[in-house]
Amino acid sequence: MSAVSLVPSLGRSEVRALGTTAEVLVTESRTIAMADVLLRRQLERVDLLASRFRADSEVSLLNAGGGRPVQVSEGLAELVEVALRAACLTDGAVDPTVGAAMGRIGYDRDFAAMVKDQPGGSPAPEPAPGWQTI
Repeated sequence: MSAVSLVPSLGRSEVRALGTTAEVLVTESRTIAMADVLLRRQLERVDLLASRFRADSEVSLLNAGGGRPVQVSEGLAELVEVALRAACLTDGAVDPTVGAAMGRIGYDRDFAAMVKDQPGGSPAPEPAPGWQTI
């Protein structure tokens, strides 16, 4: 009689994206390749929809609209919904309205470039509108 292991064979993948590290963990190592593909696809989707560093992202095109009402894609609406849920669950510690405030203090480029470009320090911070305004 052979022993059956009840301990799963774990798998892990890590990807640098969106200014941070995204990580996926699976309980069956044989599924890590597919999980990695799904993670990368989702990150690409988020980047295309919501990156303010891409002129062709939906958020950039929306911001270029000068505040006029526009219809957004289901994908962007889903991301906004997730962002608002995160803001609510964290009591505003995660806030999707900080984009303009971040731009005013110089975060309109890569973190490494920010440090090099601002030897005298950052400008005084200004408040964001707040997630409740959406």
